[in-house]
Amino acid sequence: MGDDAEVPLAERERSKAIRAEPDVERYLQLYATLVTEINGRLAAIYEAVRGAASADPDVLRTAMIRGAFE
Repeated sequence: MGDDAEVPLAERERSKAIRAEPDVERYLQLYATLVTEINGRLAAIYEAVRGAASADPDVLRTAMIRGAFE
């Protein structure tokens, strides 16, 4: 996450630690923090796609097919 390692999210130590957390409240806190961090990094990408989609119908079609605007 945020690096170049080719390790799926579910196999990363942080994800494993979250899934192993026995306290439900703490589990949700950890998970929410992780999702917030990921979405924060993705936001700029989505904004770039939205901007490109407004200028290029092919980008818009591709983004719609891939669910970028859901």
